[in-house]
Amino acid sequence: MRKMRSTRFRAAASAALLAVLALACTAARAVEVVEYYNKSLDHYFVTNLAEEKRALDSGTFTGWVRTGQTFQVFNEGDSRLAGSVPVCRFYGNPARGLDSHFYSASPQECVAVQQRFPDDWVLEADALFRIHGVSQDGTCAPNTLPVYRLYNGRADVNHRYTTNAASADAMIAKGYTIEGIGSPRPVAFCAANIAAPPLLPGAPVCTVVYSTLLPVLGQPVTMTASCTNDPTTYSWINCSSVTSTCTTTVNEAGPLVYGLVASNAQGPGAVVKTTLNWQPLAAAAPSCSMSANTTAPVIGSALVLTASCTENPVSFEWLSCSPLTPDACSAVPECATAGATCSPVGKQQGAVLYAVRGSNNAGTSSKSSVSIDWRAGTQPPPPNPVGAPVCSVVASSAFPAINSTLTLSASCSNSPTVYEWIACTSATNVCATTSSTIGQRSYTLYARNSSGVSPAAIVTVTWQVPPTAPPVCTLSAEPANPYAGGTTILTANCTQSPKSYSWVNCSNATGNTCVAANSQTGQVTYSVTASNELGTGAQKSITLTWGTPPPVGADFCGNFTNVKRVNLVWGGQFTTNHPDGGFEDDQILVGRITVPANATGTTAPGLISAVEFINGPAERTMSISPSACDFRGFQAGVFPTPDPSGASRPMGWSFGINPSMQIALAGMPGSLPKLVPGQTYFVNIRNRAFAGGDVSCTTAECNLRITVNVPK
Repeated sequence: MRKMRSTRFRAAASAALLAVLALACTAARAVEVVEYYNKSLDHYFVTNLAEEKRALDSGTFTGWVRTGQTFQVFNEGDSRLAGSVPVCRFYGNPARGLDSHFYSASPQECVAVQQRFPDDWVLEADALFRIHGVSQDGTCAPNTLPVYRLYNGRADVNHRYTTNAASADAMIAKGYTIEGIGSPRPVAFCAANIAAPPLLPGAPVCTVVYSTLLPVLGQPVTMTASCTNDPTTYSWINCSSVTSTCTTTVNEAGPLVYGLVASNAQGPGAVVKTTLNWQPLAAAAPSCSMSANTTAPVIGSALVLTASCTENPVSFEWLSCSPLTPDACSAVPECATAGATCSPVGKQQGAVLYAVRGSNNAGTSSKSSVSIDWRAGTQPPPPNPVGAPVCSVVASSAFPAINSTLTLSASCSNSPTVYEWIACTSATNVCATTSSTIGQRSYTLYARNSSGVSPAAIVTVTWQVPPTAPPVCTLSAEPANPYAGGTTILTANCTQSPKSYSWVNCSNATGNTCVAANSQTGQVTYSVTASNELGTGAQKSITLTWGTPPPVGADFCGNFTNVKRVNLVWGGQFTTNHPDGGFEDDQILVGRITVPANATGTTAPGLISAVEFINGPAERTMSISPSACDFRGFQAGVFPTPDPSGASRPMGWSFGINPSMQIALAGMPGSLPKLVPGQTYFVNIRNRAFAGGDVSCTTAECNLRITVNVPK
């Protein structure tokens, strides 16, 4: 690296190299390779050495900024990389017109460089770190990621090393040559697909505020960091500053990653990143219209919403709103990072008003909406247009480690010209992404050509913390005292990130949960074992007693410790925000409602809605049943099957920040919950999220307004 070869730096780098070798005798831990870029040189540089990172991050060597890209390797002697190979590093001799670094995981290439160019390239380390070599067909071993090496082909020789396929393609488009083994995208070597090193205790934790999230070409953007634990250095991503504030501007349109790594004596803190999309100054705010591929999708089928906007919006906000109260909206979680298309997942029958707003640097459009009627049952998917693509998507790992890179690869027929990813950003058939949060996440691809758009290709992975031992599990049942003829949900809660589960006496299993059914009264023992890449844990068992089912209209509130009972009015409203106490965080709210004996309704269904009213937002679970506190059959993340009679489970379900469900009267057509005039029912609500079943209210109370709109 130009201006990085002072005697002081060489001494520091030598000390860092000795420290790396010494770590082979200490406890093994992941090492993060960080990429830097020097705009004036148009050079890239990667390093795993803490001393070099400190020198670059502190501004000791000016002009170098982090790009935000990293990959993980291990130190010499780490047993977790059995079969790994060392990586050598050379430095281009400035006296020979060079000033750059070269890395190789090929022993033959390392030797050849020394023999052929002894005066041009100086060997700095023959085992800087260890990594997996690439196979002869250009593939990487399981739990590893391809590293691409790009050569600039100029007299000022420089190479870029990246695990990001989109970045590699962008460099090729700029005239770089990709070097390695395989095709169509040769691979140089393979990095470890593992989590980044854990945050050290006492290291800084930062947030960054941007002066604008919609930057204009040529106009400055200021980033301001607020950090705990007194940072001593600030290393900005794609911005040059050594203080807690950085200002930058760009003259080329497109997205760039910005962020910060702050360090103190304890070490570097976590990376904080945001992508800003630089654009010319827009003439006006966007104006958007919205369309859907169908207005009557079946729950579980693909719904594609498309926004058509003027003035080139660079961001979209997708919303789910109540048809009766259109201003009561919440974000569509499946489309948090979506562009002009969104594929929401239907969780319940009934009408949903979907809306979109587009933004550019001149402003935000008004909401454009379309009403969707989600329906139960099954129907064949719409026919694929003749000649349109058909795709499948595979993930580099079904159980990726958090903070590692997950590569999604699509195989499509009929030569797509456009690839549209949801929950991942790429314009090609390969998309790289990461997550810092454990749990399941789905990624969707639509491919287009001149004949049309493909059906949705979806892949679901489970982000996990890397294991250090075989799993240890506990086993629970909900309900714990099931009734014969009904079901209970068995849940295995396991440590050490299991990748597979084996159930005994339960066949309807999905991962760590299994729906057990039994038609007879008496005791049954259920068991589960969980496995990960380090082995299989001990079997865990639970014995349940299946009892005689209660009559319809039973009260299940004895299963819960905190229940609030209220009376609802047919055709009225009720607000929980009362001086005598509101809707507490983990409370069960039971609304008793009696259908008048003279209630009529023949054509239009009614709607029961629970809308945010005051306090913090909360994801809610809502049911309607002839039984109080009835949440039978709920399984986190799986839409439960309703029972029209209410005998074995609720008649209807709804989930979300503003849950709502349509209702009908006995004798009305359709499959909505049918209420009988003169009978009493219960609207049961709790502040627990659909995806994980966890308490979602983060304040003492999360009050709401319940509205009962009657059938007509």
